[in-house]
Amino acid sequence: MFSKVNIWQIVTDHIQTLRNFANNRISVEDILLFLVTPAAASLLLTFLLRFTLDLDAINALITSLSVFSALLFNLLLLIYDILRKEGGAHAQATLRRKFLGQIYANISFCILVAVLSIALLLLLFIEANWPYLTLALNLVIYFLVINFILTLFMILKRVHILLASEINPPKNSVQ
Repeated sequence: MFSKVNIWQIVTDHIQTLRNFANNRISVEDILLFLVTPAAASLLLTFLLRFTLDLDAINALITSLSVFSALLFNLLLLIYDILRKEGGAHAQATLRRKFLGQIYANISFCILVAVLSIALLLLLFIEANWPYLTLALNLVIYFLVINFILTLFMILKRVHILLASEINPPKNSVQ
């Protein structure tokens, strides 16, 4: 019944990209960066510093996340188009295809985080009268937004590497 809206595969595909390239194991550093750091920062912002999102911050976050989501959808389609046109069976093409698949998973996850953040921000906008709900929503929203920004940086770096390899191909490749 819920298989059409099951987002679990997007999350697991993204987590699978948090691997050490050398040994293909989950990278502890990546887990710390993408899960522990946002959790610690959101706990710090919510409980120690007592930051709460006001209406202006909610509006700004909804607007910026919406814009980034639209741009990421376009990038997702671009990656899909590159994957569709990608050919060749040699090692470099296979590695490139794997890299594109990881970027695809990261972009999908980033869009998912943005949509979830927007939904929670709208809930916070509508129902800000319950203190415990407001506190919980602030905590989760901070976590998601920090995770979104970190994942966006990872996507930017990966797309940069991909395009840089196209602009400056390795010297030993035959043209």
